Amino acid sequence: FIRKNFKSSVNKGISKKISNSRRGFLSESEIIYNFKENNPQEYLSDIQRLNTRYLNSPYSFVLDEKLIFESMYKQYIKIPRNFSLIEAGKFLCLEDEEKIDSPMKILRYLDRHSACVIKPIRNGGGYGIFVLKKIEGHYFLNEKQIDQAGLEKVTSKLNNYIVNEFVEQSNFSKDFYPKTTNTIRILTMIDPLTNKPFIPIAVQRMGNLTSIPADNWTQGGLSAEIDLETGELGKGVSY
Repeated sequence: FIRKNFKSSVNKGISKKISNSRRGFLSESEIIYNFKENNPQEYLSDIQRLNTRYLNSPYSFVLDEKLIFESMYKQYIKIPRNFSLIEAGKFLCLEDEEKIDSPMKILRYLDRHSACVIKPIRNGGGYGIFVLKKIEGHYFLNEKQIDQAGLEKVTSKLNNYIVNEFVEQSNFSKDFYPKTTNTIRILTMIDPLTNKPFIPIAVQRMGNLTSIPADNWTQGGLSAEIDLETGELGKGVSY
């Protein structure tokens, strides 16, 4: 928390950073929550928010670990197939049908499919994601042309990454911005009195030129609250 606060691009001065830190907030939260007009006590602090990852303990690793999540939930919902694991630049095949064990095999896969994704096995926020596509006979990594030698150089530096299936989104999502996967984030909670689940909020996320290939807010994407009754989108906001 302290490291993130002092690395923040929001320059509020050292005394202000210390003051916000004592209350448990990052300096950016003063702007995002508009503390000039709103009471900080009405908000979860950033320290409290960071600690929400432990709400699902001891099973939180199921949500964080992409290979475990796939093995547990692929029988219930459609999940992109994981083809291989990259550790210290070395490939380990995860299935027999698509034996992707080298950068060359990734490119051969693209000769038969439109794209694939290379991403960290346990990470969030859209960090470290690569989308590899073949367009008109040329290969592109995050919209930049690349060849086999270039791909070998990139993958040789990767550790704890997976190569998985690229899922083509529907026209509804694609119309926001076709170069990113635009997703809906639905927050679910359990009422401690009734023990029944409910949805307090849902958000439509939309990528743009800044956030390619992800739609994440922290990468520069837009977020718009969804009216849970009508489905209408609110204003899109960016970080």
